[in-house]
Amino acid sequence: EVNGQRIYIDSGGTLAQLPPDQKVDLAILGMALPDSRERLSAALERLQPRYILPSHQDNFFVPLSNGFQFGPLTDFRRVQRDCARENRGRLILMDYFRPWTLPAAVNSKSQAPNPK
Repeated sequence: EVNGQRIYIDSGGTLAQLPPDQKVDLAILGMALPDSRERLSAALERLQPRYILPSHQDNFFVPLSNGFQFGPLTDFRRVQRDCARENRGRLILMDYFRPWTLPAAVNSKSQAPNPK
């Protein structure tokens, strides 16, 4: 927790390794591998994040100067579809060279999820 906002960071996992059942403001979830994508819906159900940042989506084998490119093993369309279906938060994809600040919530610890 930082400045009253809860951030959950997870590089990935399987359905056997779900995050805690705890509301967060920002969930940074590894999405590069199929196992991680399989557990996305369950992770979102438990975390109920306001914002979702899928990590490990970029292609590590191209220079940063080429800008963001999706990695060959990623499936961002599926991540988008699953996040939209769960309707648990706003999906964000960050640019390497532009800062982003987590918007403050009125009361982040009791932040209600988006209605389905």
